[in-house]
Amino acid sequence: MTQVISYRTSYFSNKYQILKDSLQIGNLYKTEWLGCTIEASLNEQKFSFVSKGILHPSITIINPVTNTTVGTIEINHLLSFHQTAILTLQNGSKYYWTCNNFFTNDWQWTSLINSEIVFKSVEPLDIFKQNGTITFSNNTQDTELFITLGIHLRNFAKRKSHLTKIMGFVILITLLPRYFR
Repeated sequence: MTQVISYRTSYFSNKYQILKDSLQIGNLYKTEWLGCTIEASLNEQKFSFVSKGILHPSITIINPVTNTTVGTIEINHLLSFHQTAILTLQNGSKYYWTCNNFFTNDWQWTSLINSEIVFKSVEPLDIFKQNGTITFSNNTQDTELFITLGIHLRNFAKRKSHLTKIMGFVILITLLPRYFR
C-alpha cells in the first residue's frame, strides 16, 4: 500500500513542516543562521545532517540520541548541472537521490541494488511557497531518514541551482558585449 505525506515552508524560511493528514508529524530546521547543521525529526526519530565541503560537498548523518553515524551522502560537484547524490548507510546499502527537472522541485530516491524507486516527491511550481508530497510504500525501511534527508537535499539542490543560474547569468552578461562590438 502506498502512503502519502506532505511538507511545506515559506520561501525564505529555514524550517520545513512535515505533515500527514494536515497534522504535523515532523520538522526540519537549520540550527544556526550561518551553520552547516540541519536538525530533523519525524515520527519521534531524530537526525542531524552535518555538511562539509564546498565544490564537492558531503553530508554526515548522525543520530543525536546515540551520537552514532547513520550514513554519509556524497553530492555531485557544485558546478554540475544535474543534481544528484549517493547515500551510503552504515550497513552498506546505497541509494541514489536525484532531482528530476530544471526547477529542482521533483526528486526521488532509488535503490542502487535493484533500481527500484523507493521514494518520490512532486512539488508544484510556486514562487513563494515550497510545498510537496512524498509517496512511498508501507514496507520501505528507514522511512524517516529518507523523507527528512530527501527534503534537505532538495533544499540544498534548490540553493545550488539558484547559485549556478546566477553565475551563468553573470558570465553571459560579461561575455555578451564582446559579440556586439
